[in-house]
Amino acid sequence: MINSDTLLTLAEVSAGFIGFAAIASVFLSQRKIHKLDLIRFQMIVLVGLQVVFGSFVPFWVLDISESPIFLWETSTIAIVMMSVPVSAFLIVHIRSIFFGSKRRTWGMVMFFTTAGSIMIVGMLLLSWPISARQSLYEILLSLGLLAMAYTFIDLIVNRMEENA
Repeated sequence: MINSDTLLTLAEVSAGFIGFAAIASVFLSQRKIHKLDLIRFQMIVLVGLQVVFGSFVPFWVLDISESPIFLWETSTIAIVMMSVPVSAFLIVHIRSIFFGSKRRTWGMVMFFTTAGSIMIVGMLLLSWPISARQSLYEILLSLGLLAMAYTFIDLIVNRMEENA
């Protein structure tokens, strides 16, 4: 019933992003970590942990019930609850995120991935226009990976510009 390969791959890629971002942040910071870089790295870690957690939730829910609708709706609710710390973090640092960087694209990408995530969560919970499925859930987790990847690229590019 669960395509475990895809979910486990999403968890592995997310954990890899977190580790690689940590190593790159340390080497590129040159002993001075800027506030915006710290916010970016914290965002990578928060979203990465959310994707890892979200990848394992269906396996835990499967122990309770094998109903596909219950499985994906319950997993989605767990992801939404896990989104609370990420959302709180974004709200606290919203000014730095949107106005602290020379490039405003990072904030826009975060906005659109969040909007896409909200739309998919609605589709999963309301079972509209299609019933709750694993593919929608995987797309939801993949949007988290997309946000992590763009944040990581922005972190690297920003560091290289300031170090040059």
